[in-house]
Amino acid sequence: LVSLMLAALNVLLGTIVERAAEAKAATERDTAARKEKERATAGRKLFHICEQLDADGSGRLSLEELKFGSEKVPEFSDILRMMDIDERDLDVVFSMLDCDGSGDVDYEEFVQQLHMMTCQETRTMLAFIKYYVMEMRTNMSKVLGHASVGRQNSIAKSRAPLKSDHDMAASETPS
Repeated sequence: LVSLMLAALNVLLGTIVERAAEAKAATERDTAARKEKERATAGRKLFHICEQLDADGSGRLSLEELKFGSEKVPEFSDILRMMDIDERDLDVVFSMLDCDGSGDVDYEEFVQQLHMMTCQETRTMLAFIKYYVMEMRTNMSKVLGHASVGRQNSIAKSRAPLKSDHDMAASETPS
């Protein structure tokens, strides 16, 4: 009788756990679907903002257009404020988005990258840090490269008088 009761409780408990797992999975699917819908809505809104920012109608945004938008387009200013990006940071944000160095970014890339930054605050901070470190590395390489070239030139110049003195001494000695 006890075995039968334990078996019944085990089946009942198994059913409860299974239903709870199904409910959790459904909730996660609903949450993911809701977030995807919100992302799509935000993307369309940001795309519309890009159109407002694009003064020349090229379908691409320049740094100047972003700076102008940060001052004159309230929706864009609000997004930047929400991301803790002020006007001084726009140069960095734009450099991060302008991967090819062309001086402008297309709407789609801008929307995707800005949305990614918006959704992932920690990643935004890490992206800024990575950019600054890479920029410092590039600048240091340039400085060290120039210093190395300058040092090589100095060494070559300092050896030149020694060679000419040595050549003169060798020509003065009788053969």
